[in-house]
Amino acid sequence: MSISNSVESLCKALEDEKIAHEFANNKNNAISGKFEKEKKMRIGAEVERNALRAMRATANVEKNAALGKFNREKEMRIGTEVERDALKVYLRAIRAAVENERVVFLRMNAIVEAKKNALKGRLPLEWIDGYRQTMIDMSVPPRIGIAFPIDIRLFKSNNKSEVFYLLALTFLFVFDLGICFL
Repeated sequence: MSISNSVESLCKALEDEKIAHEFANNKNNAISGKFEKEKKMRIGAEVERNALRAMRATANVEKNAALGKFNREKEMRIGTEVERDALKVYLRAIRAAVENERVVFLRMNAIVEAKKNALKGRLPLEWIDGYRQTMIDMSVPPRIGIAFPIDIRLFKSNNKSEVFYLLALTFLFVFDLGICFL
């Protein structure tokens, strides 16, 4: 019995060792699996971080594109405002030139009307053409209190063109006085 006990105990010891070895292998496999799982989790976390970085980079690119678009629109608005201001200045200059031409035309028209009326006998012709020349010939500067002789009958007229030419003549008279003072 002793041999048989020792064989049995040896078999039992081998079996226990085999169980212990399997247990150790399972334990090692479990630890390896745990490490593998942790490794996969780390890789997954790294992938997530890379995805977040890519999303941030995409968001930054989109933000920069939006800012670039905004800046281009702002530059276009500024350019449009500059063009609009330049057009306003140009239109003001054109209006001033047209107004100057209109004043010259009205003055010439008033002179023609006055000459027509003077030739018709309503006003002496020298009041229109000769007043300034008379002032120069006499070498007497006109006084401020000089009154422009106006036919009162014209003010009683309902004819608007006659009243207009009287107003134009008054303007010309004042203008000629200004030239005489120069």
